[in-house]
Amino acid sequence: YTTDSPGFGAALMVAERAVAFAARDGKHNAQIAAQRGVSARTVANQMAAILKKLELRSRVDLAWRAGQGLAPSQ
Repeated sequence: YTTDSPGFGAALMVAERAVAFAARDGKHNAQIAAQRGVSARTVANQMAAILKKLELRSRVDLAWRAGQGLAPSQ
């Protein structure tokens, strides 16, 4: 599954997009994991994939990118 969202395009899978929104909102991996019912390691792996796919270096870059056209999380 992919999503077509301004700012991310179709680059991220649905689960990655949910993690990206949560990270954008300032949540830590453990908080995201608890919210999504997965392990913190899974979230860490998803964050690494997100940053790589979007060619970003950090969560700060992700937050900036999110401000460039992402809709609020649902």
